[in-house]
Amino acid sequence: MSKSISNLKFKKVTDAALQLLVNAKVTKVPIDVLRIARLSGVVVEQTDLGDDVSGLLVIHDRQAVIAYSPNQGEQRKRFTIAHELGHYILHNQDSSDAVFVDKDFIVKYRSQKAYSEIEMRQEQEANAFAASLLMPKELIFEELKNDKLQNMSEIQVIDELARIFDVSIPAMTFRLSNLNILY
Repeated sequence: MSKSISNLKFKKVTDAALQLLVNAKVTKVPIDVLRIARLSGVVVEQTDLGDDVSGLLVIHDRQAVIAYSPNQGEQRKRFTIAHELGHYILHNQDSSDAVFVDKDFIVKYRSQKAYSEIEMRQEQEANAFAASLLMPKELIFEELKNDKLQNMSEIQVIDELARIFDVSIPAMTFRLSNLNILY
């Protein structure tokens, strides 16, 4: 079983996502992940990757391309692009050639292939990066101050925040939990 990323590494991952948002002068949600990828010098393409692959990052001669499957929902596409961008920002290490292939979660864990500790850590980091990019901590806290949310149940708040940030309800739930907003 893979170890969780350390608090220090998690901070570095979230800081990298925040830096992209600052550089892109993002002040409102939902985050335009395609614009941020382009500003990072990454080409983004929608292409059929088969049933098991949600996205991939290919770096060749220092040129990066993110491909994502059209067979996903819009929110999943956004997360996939952010996840692959995370691989580019965090794991590229100035390599002239690299490939990251991300299979759907269930496929990955049912696979006969043994994933290394490094691969599993990179996946955790890319997920943390994507969550931080699409659901920035500061903007979540800003939204939580909205009077509209004050009389809602926890489930209604999660649903509303997921809608505002254009992410899935499970992604928002996980993010709020990681920020210690949900217990």
